[in-house]
Amino acid sequence: MRLKGKVSFINQYWILLLLICHQNLAIAFVPTAPLEEMFLKKDPKLVLQEIEKQKKDISPPDYLILKSNALILQKNWKEAIDILEPLYNSDPKNAVIANNYSTALWGIGKKDLAKTILEKNLLTNSPAYRNLRKIYLSNAADSYSKALDGKSNPVQIDLLASTKSGVDIEYFVPPNKTPPPPPPSAPESSLALNEKSKEELSKKPLDKKAENSEKTNRELKKAPDSPQGTAEFEPVAKNIRGWASAWSNKNAKEYLSYYSSNFKPEGGLSYSEWSLQRVQRVTKPGNISVQVQIIKISGSEKKVVAKIFQKYSSSNLNVDVVKFLDFSNEQGKWVITREYNSK
Repeated sequence: MRLKGKVSFINQYWILLLLICHQNLAIAFVPTAPLEEMFLKKDPKLVLQEIEKQKKDISPPDYLILKSNALILQKNWKEAIDILEPLYNSDPKNAVIANNYSTALWGIGKKDLAKTILEKNLLTNSPAYRNLRKIYLSNAADSYSKALDGKSNPVQIDLLASTKSGVDIEYFVPPNKTPPPPPPSAPESSLALNEKSKEELSKKPLDKKAENSEKTNRELKKAPDSPQGTAEFEPVAKNIRGWASAWSNKNAKEYLSYYSSNFKPEGGLSYSEWSLQRVQRVTKPGNISVQVQIIKISGSEKKVVAKIFQKYSSSNLNVDVVKFLDFSNEQGKWVITREYNSK
């Protein structure tokens, strides 16, 4: 009888153990990477629907992080904070939670607190590092502006939330928004090379140190007095003159307004990194002169390419170059989508 009781107890033990293992297998959670990739589509409704649909298959912490990411995608800072604040308080060393919590805090204007949280979680390969780099570059550009003329000219930046797999959450922009008013254009006469300046350029040798100077001279000699395409694309020609004028006047805000938000910088920089770099260079100490001559404009109603001769001079640099500017018609405004030198 005693042996029977022991055997029965052992059998019950193994049955219980099997039930526990089965239960653990039943609650195994699916990876979140496929859901995180959906953020690249920038469709918050679709993302939220899919998150709710798969809620039972993902772990509770992952569900909360994904939902807060979707709210940040919509710039719904308050609801995102309601989710992320208790998560951060319970796990302050979690780099993703800390980064996303600071992004939401930054969105409602609590910038000092956001910066403090990011600094606590600073790792060179983390999303916190990428966001802090944006803040420091923005602060540097603002300090530079104050040193020049005593006026603050901060660069508007957005911090980005991040998924566990490293996807940055770029904000959703609703379609059919009223387009912003076009920037003020420079006077028609601004910086277009007149006959006298063209004559001076032909007499004065170009800087020997300028790259491709001989080719630049040949291109300039071939340029007609009435550049091809300027009549058909006068708004583009006008924006080229305004772009050069803003650059010469060191008006970084107006200068950047001639670029598309989809502009693709050369050298692998992101748009935000490139724009902050341009602010520093456009507003650098000393005089800047940018003169342009349009050689040719060609394209369609939506996209054109402008070939120009650009003469840049400052206290420490003089460069003459033939350059190409790709323009796109975005909501009735011609903006630069790509900029590259003639090779």
